Amino acid sequence: MISRTLTCLIIYIFAISNTAAETVDYMLIEAEDFTRIETRSDDFARVGKVIPSSGNAILLRIFNEGTIHYEIDLPQSGNWHGWVRYTKRVEKDVKTQVNGKTYTAHAIATTAKEDQRDTWGWLKLFETKIPAGPTELVIHPSPWKIDCILLTHDGDLVPDDQSILAYRERVLTTKERALMGKQVTPALPDFIASQPGYTLPAWFDGNRVQLHTRLGPGVYNKDKDLFFDVGKDLRKMGATVFSRHIVSGNEGAWWQSTVGAIHPMAAERNAAQVIIDDAHDNGLRLIAYYRHIEDEWAAETHPDWQCVDPQGNPIPGTRGVNMCMNSPYAAYVLQRQLELVDMGVDGFFYDSVHMPREGCWCGYCREAFTKMTDLVHPANIDPDDPVWHKLKEFNNYTIARVFAKWRGALHQRNPEIVMVVGSNLWPSLNDKHMDHRVFQIVDCHKTEFNKGTVYKSAKALWPFPHDFKPMELDVRLGFGFDTARDVADGRPAHVWAHLIKYESHMLGATAGMLAHGCIANIDVKEGNIPDANFNSSFAMGERVSPYLTGTRPIRQVAILHSESARDQDGLDSRKVWQHHLYPQYGAYHVLLRDRVPCGFIYDSQLLQKKFDGIDAIFVPSHDGLSQQLKDALTQFESAGGVVVKNQTSWQWHTGTGWPHAVREFRRSIQSIPSNQPISVTGGPEKMQMSAFASGDNKQLTICLTNDFSWVEVGGKGEEGYVEGDTKESLSDKPPPCSGVVVKLMDQPKRIFEANSGEELKWTASGIRIPDFEYLAVVVAEY
Repeated sequence: MISRTLTCLIIYIFAISNTAAETVDYMLIEAEDFTRIETRSDDFARVGKVIPSSGNAILLRIFNEGTIHYEIDLPQSGNWHGWVRYTKRVEKDVKTQVNGKTYTAHAIATTAKEDQRDTWGWLKLFETKIPAGPTELVIHPSPWKIDCILLTHDGDLVPDDQSILAYRERVLTTKERALMGKQVTPALPDFIASQPGYTLPAWFDGNRVQLHTRLGPGVYNKDKDLFFDVGKDLRKMGATVFSRHIVSGNEGAWWQSTVGAIHPMAAERNAAQVIIDDAHDNGLRLIAYYRHIEDEWAAETHPDWQCVDPQGNPIPGTRGVNMCMNSPYAAYVLQRQLELVDMGVDGFFYDSVHMPREGCWCGYCREAFTKMTDLVHPANIDPDDPVWHKLKEFNNYTIARVFAKWRGALHQRNPEIVMVVGSNLWPSLNDKHMDHRVFQIVDCHKTEFNKGTVYKSAKALWPFPHDFKPMELDVRLGFGFDTARDVADGRPAHVWAHLIKYESHMLGATAGMLAHGCIANIDVKEGNIPDANFNSSFAMGERVSPYLTGTRPIRQVAILHSESARDQDGLDSRKVWQHHLYPQYGAYHVLLRDRVPCGFIYDSQLLQKKFDGIDAIFVPSHDGLSQQLKDALTQFESAGGVVVKNQTSWQWHTGTGWPHAVREFRRSIQSIPSNQPISVTGGPEKMQMSAFASGDNKQLTICLTNDFSWVEVGGKGEEGYVEGDTKESLSDKPPPCSGVVVKLMDQPKRIFEANSGEELKWTASGIRIPDFEYLAVVVAEY
């Protein structure tokens, strides 16, 4: 027999009668909060952490011999109905006992995946009269997984996942309800508000196709010539800027650092300096991949710097123990980075999630969280706890604050240093780890080719509801690129694309990234260096990069992504997608297909009134905005802008509602007075268009890309791998784009297509664009 202390076993939900007497209508019991289990097996009734699920956990491995016991103190007598939320692959009877009386229910198989909140099944286990007082519920083994148990007096109730959310919401106290809408961290922190406009250095911005490789300690042990003398071969491939490891994991420094441990390779010579000099000697700029979240020496020497879970155990990263940015570890990492700057490194590449996704319970975080929010640090990881959500927001604020501090110090040492900061799942906009503020403050937003398509990820806080209208793959790819670009005030996102096997796929992927104003960061395997398949993509980048350098995207319509409004809907994935995320996708889909220059705008940018060039702002959920954000939109309207508010009748997320939403949205934007001198017609439906203006408005760059959703990027089985993500899966390479006409309102002094070098002729009726296989970049000079 195994027993444990029962905490937070039951959530009581009260209904007030006319006589003001309180009666319990529902009781919700988390499956993992059993009183005890009785078994002879060492592998029975395990608790599995699953987000999202009720209580953030489920009970699994229930098919072995044993029983699960729940001791419940019923506050009143009555006829009780018992339901269980479950997933099960096979159809089979299940057995339960209530105070010794046995009940059998027939559980049908579900097609659910246990990591999706809204695709589980509900089964009625029993209906019986139970007196008030101590009650024992026993569940017998069966091949299933269970999430929670619901006891109710309502015989007509058939629970679903929307009602389960409603049950939880009803038990929030008045203080907790107020807390859900309270901003505990500023939407526009001082470190963003005080930051002047930033322009990327030309060495980085002017090289829109870059190379990524690893060349870590494993290569050092096998092939020192490749490790130290790779620059000449990278130049043969056409690269001028590349990223490579300078710290791969939790190992010591590859140079004689003044702090921390030293890697054995640095005992004989300064390996980092040799690597930097090799790059520069071959005409290359080096962005150093610096693994900043793990460090073995720091973890062992300063255990208080470690991130810990609610039980005080160190939180593992993928390459060691996670270290906390609220601790002195942040200053330790900065010292090492400054040493590399002094050696001549050109930039830094920061990968991974920066802080644990679910929060940190170390002493530094506890103290800082309470000081900032005036709240007690939550005791557990619990998505149903409003305070835990505020910890997530504080966690995100920590990441932005530390990167802002690092940026200031690094730029002071060398103003041309570029910080490339990874965002994990952020471009899908359906997760709460990291927020827009960090990418506004850092130099460059690093994302990955497929990140806009991973909206179904089990790790996301708001997974895509399975019954919503499927989204189109090519649109989601563009969506991911543009969200990543615009959150950084239009600076190009650094998009990592890996495991591309063929030259044609690489050209297609590179064209898609370039057309959306991003940097194509294409990955090469060390064993393939020098790989001739890359040459044509680098040549494309060399031809078109000069006409994207220093530009900003033109957005006739900007789509507002308000994280503060989205977060008001708590854990309810359906509400979050219906009210916020799907309308954003729907508007973007229409604008992309109609070739209307568009993009995104975010909370802090709205408060900073960054409205340049925007004619209209589409607002998915105006009612959910703070008064401060509503006031900013009113000022935008007062200056002549148009605010298009999503309507409740626009049911973007349903197959039947989509046509109406599209029609009404088109109607709402057709009457917007436009200052944009561009229109594009012709070409295939999935051709995509983006437009960019130079800082002095003397150059207009219009990028047209053929459909690139057919390319194979990433490995099978990886999150975000394109194949199988939609019903279309991979398709054949599309034919060249033909019949494209670009119409410009004003006649330029010169107009040409930069990828082919062909001069074009302007006419008032439009400019015919030569057929193109992957990419056309039309440049108009005024």
